[in-house]
Amino acid sequence: MLIECKQKREGGTVVILGDVLYHFLPDVQGRHVVEVENDDHVAEFLAIKEGYALAKELPKTETEDKPGDEPAKPARGSKSKKPAGEGEDKSNGSDDASKNGEQG
Repeated sequence: MLIECKQKREGGTVVILGDVLYHFLPDVQGRHVVEVENDDHVAEFLAIKEGYALAKELPKTETEDKPGDEPAKPARGSKSKKPAGEGEDKSNGSDDASKNGEQG
């Protein structure tokens, strides 16, 4: 099960339960998570409600469904890029200030 640590620490959070070391690290959404296979350890983490929670599965993107494609990993809050040429301002193809070394 994927467990989320609610406390986000620089470098992640390390927890040792029994003889297993768990290192909670950021995923693509910035959640600090780790996969826990031991049911007793899952119960121990979830018993600390203010510190840990069951992480919800991320929704699949279209690229994840296509075999051979790299899964999309957008940064938090980023929008997907528009196809080339769409929404671009083509009225002025150059930036005279940057070519002349001027600062704005």
